[in-house]
Amino acid sequence: MKNTVKSIMMLLGLLVVSCNEGIDPITAVDAGVDETAPQVTITYPTEGVELMPFEEETSIDITFEVTDDIEVVNVTVAMDGSQIAAFNTFKDYRIVLEEVTYDGLGNGDHTVSVSATDAEGKTTTKEVNFAKLAPYSAQFDGEVLYMPFNADYMDFISFEEAGEVGNPGFAGDAFLGADAFQGAQDSYLTFPMEGLKSTEFSAGFWYKVNPTPDRAGILVVGDNADDRNQGFRLFREGNADEQRIKLNVGTGAAESWNDGGVIDVTAGQWVHVAVSISQTQSTIYFNGVEMLSADLQAPIDWTGCEELHIGSGGPTFDYWNHGYDASQMDELRIFNKALSQSDVQIMMNAANPYMPQYDGESFYMPFDGDYIDLVGSKAATQVGSPSFTDESQVGDQAYLGATDSYINYPAEGLMTTEFSGSFWLWSMPTPIGPESLPLVMMPQTVSKASDFSVKEMPMSSASS
Repeated sequence: MKNTVKSIMMLLGLLVVSCNEGIDPITAVDAGVDETAPQVTITYPTEGVELMPFEEETSIDITFEVTDDIEVVNVTVAMDGSQIAAFNTFKDYRIVLEEVTYDGLGNGDHTVSVSATDAEGKTTTKEVNFAKLAPYSAQFDGEVLYMPFNADYMDFISFEEAGEVGNPGFAGDAFLGADAFQGAQDSYLTFPMEGLKSTEFSAGFWYKVNPTPDRAGILVVGDNADDRNQGFRLFREGNADEQRIKLNVGTGAAESWNDGGVIDVTAGQWVHVAVSISQTQSTIYFNGVEMLSADLQAPIDWTGCEELHIGSGGPTFDYWNHGYDASQMDELRIFNKALSQSDVQIMMNAANPYMPQYDGESFYMPFDGDYIDLVGSKAATQVGSPSFTDESQVGDQAYLGATDSYINYPAEGLMTTEFSGSFWLWSMPTPIGPESLPLVMMPQTVSKASDFSVKEMPMSSASS
């Protein structure tokens, strides 16, 4: 019996000792001097992000972190200057992690601010500016898919999200908006081709090439890996200095190769890449300039093609080392028509739209390598062989007329009760027809014109 009691006492003693072994005892620690103001980090939304949900009003989750060397006493959150949340009790008084949901966010520019105050009364406020855009509608004729890659893989026309294979990611950088797609090893995106297959097909996107690996699939649609007679394959090959973008198109019983053009890797710049496939040829454009065209024996054949692969050759074209692409891609658009060079240039201009500079300005054509009205985002049609000259008053080029040549532009939207036009002109004395006619009526004028604009108002000498 005594031995039993002794054993119990020894066991209790061990338990008491073990309670302090492995677990630090709670002891009072001097908090020290409160030397610094709170540190505030707004983790979402990020600066400059543009939200484009599918409704006129939406919700947003605001996340933030506040830290202090001694104690956080109070935190407030505001949207556009109005307080929407406040916190004064915390699980950890030195590190505060919180999320606030704000409902009823409308279209336009917005500012989120988070203010934190410590025990000494020191306050820190941080702000983030972002925008909520109106729900997207197709901006261009024939546009059937649009992926801006702003933190998701959503097509803003079908409201369908791309599938993920592996771990594709985002660049943390973008040509436009807050982010861009970036491929990763053994990873890519998939998207169903239903509704995207047509006898004519085009795709355009902004691209910052990463030469590692030295070859990769970019956009690929195929039926299987046995041959390349169906769908298309846009891919790249090269080295650390330059990468050539190529295109292969399946026409049913055969295939067509287009060797495209070369991107200077060392420049480290975004390049707009566009692919246009008509029923008779394919064309590759870089920054709105045609690189190369190739004939097709027949229109593109979509038999058995069910899935688009983005950022890799995918299961139908991963041979010849056309695997994943670690490059950055932004603003992907697909069309059910063959894009012309003017179509591509208009799409590029939309990324940095021209804003009218003068009251009443309704038309502006700078003639810098194209015949596009930057206000109306339309291209004039060519009759004969008008061209450009590198000698200009403003910009890089100017319009240069030629015999029996001119350009046509629809007058719709320009016919008003008051009308004005202005341009720079360098007249050349090459045959110009009857000398009694005004210059603008001469059928064979070969003069140079630069920066033509139209205004829906009488022009004073000051406004011209």
